[in-house]
Amino acid sequence: MIVSRRTIRQHSIPAAAIETRVVLVKAYMGADGRFIDYAVETGSRGLVVEAFGSGNVTAPMTEAVGRAIKRGISGRGRIARSPGPGRAHLHR
Repeated sequence: MIVSRRTIRQHSIPAAAIETRVVLVKAYMGADGRFIDYAVETGSRGLVVEAFGSGNVTAPMTEAVGRAIKRGISGRGRIARSPGPGRAHLHR
């Protein structure tokens, strides 16, 4: 059996400098956003949220990301509520 796939086109984003104070937070069922709040309180300048398969995170995580953005954490995505109770979605 031969398994192969096409090469994915890669793009680069020019940057004058690299920010080293970036935190990765994983979404999990029942996550309440405390890790996001802690990251902001301890001086993080960037936040990467590893969301569920379709980009969903819990409602409390969505609220925590909103608080982080209000406190100056920059992001390339936007947060919006998805249909259904307790669901939120990060739009890129």
